[in-house]
Amino acid sequence: MNDISNLPVEEQLTRAAQSIEPRPDFENALWQKMIETPRLSRTPFSIKRFFARPMSAAAACLLGLAVLGLIAAGPRNVMALIDRLLVYLPGIGFVQNDEKTLYLSSPLTVEKDGISITIEQAVADAKNTIIAYRIDNLPPGNDCVYDGNKLLFADGKTRLPIGGGLNGNHARIEFFPMPAGEKKAVLLISRDQNAQACTAPLTWEIEIPFGPVPADAPLLPVTRNTESKLLSVTPADISNPDQKTGKIHFTLDHSVELPYGYLLSGKVTWDGFKWGNAGVSPENIRVTDAAGVNIPVEPNDEGTKNNEIIFKLKGKGFKNPLTVQFLALTVLEMHNPVATFTFDAGKNPQVGQTWKLDKKIEIEGFPVTIQTISVIRGDDVNGSNYKNIGFKLDYTINPAIHNLIWICHGKDQSEIAGMEGRRIDDHQYSSSIYYPQGLPEGLVTCEMADMSFQYNGPWSILTDLP
Repeated sequence: MNDISNLPVEEQLTRAAQSIEPRPDFENALWQKMIETPRLSRTPFSIKRFFARPMSAAAACLLGLAVLGLIAAGPRNVMALIDRLLVYLPGIGFVQNDEKTLYLSSPLTVEKDGISITIEQAVADAKNTIIAYRIDNLPPGNDCVYDGNKLLFADGKTRLPIGGGLNGNHARIEFFPMPAGEKKAVLLISRDQNAQACTAPLTWEIEIPFGPVPADAPLLPVTRNTESKLLSVTPADISNPDQKTGKIHFTLDHSVELPYGYLLSGKVTWDGFKWGNAGVSPENIRVTDAAGVNIPVEPNDEGTKNNEIIFKLKGKGFKNPLTVQFLALTVLEMHNPVATFTFDAGKNPQVGQTWKLDKKIEIEGFPVTIQTISVIRGDDVNGSNYKNIGFKLDYTINPAIHNLIWICHGKDQSEIAGMEGRRIDDHQYSSSIYYPQGLPEGLVTCEMADMSFQYNGPWSILTDLP
């Protein structure tokens, strides 16, 4: 093994991070979770970053050496180093811009059967690989969806998405860092659902060459803000008294001056809650300057990661300090939420059969009433026939709940082909679970699979523009 202890601190961190390879099954499970995770407004996907297994001893040693280097360098020097490396690239987001960071020099387009895919941007740094592309001239309708993205490398390694998402005919996909030494990758784009009505090509393989930063790359400097000051906190409008004991913290620690305004980024963190992920939608942010001028707030095109706050301000010439008010949080994931109920499906349940339950449950302080459960036969989806037969749950919810999905299984943990949910109105929701091997029989247990809701503020902080 090569000794990295004498290398610069940033190189130690880079090599230590690149030595840890994610397992394919971990990447696949993470991508599937991303697809099923509810989204903030204009936020493509929200994901969790973690290691699926303990680091190897060698990787731990490398990372330990890097951490020792950070301690020796001192926290202020380390933060200054990180700030010098950090830049903002419109369309991609924040990039660690050093001599190891690789870029696509110019957009490249591939055409097939009258359809074209243009790789608009591609960047690979020590943290991740991000690729932005556009699809043009797809057949009309909603049948053609390219939901598969994968990076292939010459040494046989692959990368599955860990973040990003699709928005119309544009995609911005995040992957783990490229293997050390690689300077090209093949992007495999596929229609994994394979809708029979879609006549577009099933797969695309596009080779992407990476090189040094292009001379015309619009890299914008990032400014580290002084510590944001919390002004006020208003108790949230929620009935569960345990929720009110928690503390919520906001920071806005980076800013970027844009041609037409500014971009601000920070974090929301908390103590005393079971939340796994939360964020703030741009429509729930109000900003005024020291002169009382209301500043228009716009969404960030590159999306957000877990617990991240990013938004844009339109305009220039504002007077510091700014007062930033967060009206509400959107909570997207919960840690081990406990919400279950049971019902007796009997022997061989049939389509059209309905159970009236009127079962009342409280979830995170919100009352939920499970009204009925019915047996349904779902329509074929994209010709795949995966929605054969399932249970449909109808229930009432609080308007503050955005999404609430259930999984129901028998004593043998029935195989589930898919789930879907939809809001009927402010108080009514329904979700369906489909079983490829037939419905569970007898006593069926339903567990909360996913929930997102609005947690009301407001909270206000002071911050400065560069």
